Amino acid sequence: MSITTSAVGSSNTTIYTSTNSSAITNLTLCNYTAGSVTVSLHAVPSGDTVGNGNIMLDTLTITAHDTYVLYGASEKLLLDNGDFINVICSSASAVTAIVSHTAI
Repeated sequence: MSITTSAVGSSNTTIYTSTNSSAITNLTLCNYTAGSVTVSLHAVPSGDTVGNGNIMLDTLTITAHDTYVLYGASEKLLLDNGDFINVICSSASAVTAIVSHTAI
């Protein structure tokens, strides 16, 4: 199992790209600022682009100093080679993404 960390920007930010087949076992988005922000998250199939057809979270509000957790416990997101996760935030330098993933 591996961990990938990324600073999420105010433009499209790829936080994880699958190499071969993989499973995301945990994904957290942490707002480390004193104000609320919104984030949108896309699960994008290889060869596709970020768009409404692959959005998972649309303008989710994360309050100040709070963390949103996806895929906790036994949930997993399965990805094929080249699939990627993209996040965009309403404010640059406000959110850190941490992805725990494993090859399958």
